[in-house]
Amino acid sequence: MLKAYIDDSGVGQHPVYVLAGFVASAREWAPFSDAWDRVLWMSPRIRYFKMSEAMGLNGEFLGISPERRDEKLRLLVNAIECHRLYGVSIAIPHFIFENLFKGRLTKPMNSPYFYAFYGIIGHIFMILSGRGVTDRLDLYFDKQVEHADKILPAWDHFVELAPQHIRGMIGNPPNFLDDKDFVALQAADLHAWWTRHQYEAQSRGAPDPVPPWGDGGKKIETAGFLWTPEFAEGLHEKLFGARPVRVTWTFEYPWGPKFS
Repeated sequence: MLKAYIDDSGVGQHPVYVLAGFVASAREWAPFSDAWDRVLWMSPRIRYFKMSEAMGLNGEFLGISPERRDEKLRLLVNAIECHRLYGVSIAIPHFIFENLFKGRLTKPMNSPYFYAFYGIIGHIFMILSGRGVTDRLDLYFDKQVEHADKILPAWDHFVELAPQHIRGMIGNPPNFLDDKDFVALQAADLHAWWTRHQYEAQSRGAPDPVPPWGDGGKKIETAGFLWTPEFAEGLHEKLFGARPVRVTWTFEYPWGPKFS
């Protein structure tokens, strides 16, 4: 049995919506959780990890120096690397969603979270299938009650549309958990924050950011899926029966043109 833990970053904010996390076997998650907990308990002790608090030096990181913060980050990233967690992410540029999809569909599908949620699930299954993995997968997301009520009714339809070889890999319906209680979701929070931070730098034309944990984590395998204009056009055609017409061309973000 495989388990994936996913968290969001910037779902309601510019310039990009992100869902990201890690996939591993159940037997890997248990020792990883122990290792993560040990780092949390190391001085300076924190009760839980949240990347925004770490970078803002507030919440659990209030009173901790940047140097001690970075050391704890290095140890946490090392725990991810040593336990062979596989990183996954999906990113939806704000301008693509706003110009092509917002306000054009029913309320549950009028949120980028809906597309990112089912998009990352499909992305994970495609990765596993491509690597020859046939194990069943259970999915766990950070607790988003308002989102769960809107998107889970579409779960059965998602399963019905899945290819036969993928359908056999689908485990239980997704669960929504509190990241303060599940350290796997805290790791997902770190990955989601950093993924979004990288895209934000790209949107400004800034150099790639340097991770605060230094050179660690380079052996962590990751696979990200970025909505390109071409992908969004194809999805638009499937949903509405026609490809959108490009009437303006602007490099608002480096990922492609702005549609209208």
